[in-house]
Amino acid sequence: MHHSDTTMGSTIFRFHRLLYIQMGLVMALKK
Repeated sequence: MHHSDTTMGSTIFRFHRLLYIQMGLVMALKK
C-alpha cells in the first residue's frame, strides 16, 4: 500500500464523517 493511498483513504474517511455529522444535525433540526 502506498503512502498516498493511505492519505487519500484517511481524507475520504474524515470527509464522510463530517458529512455524516452534518446530516445528523439536519435531521435533528427537522425533528
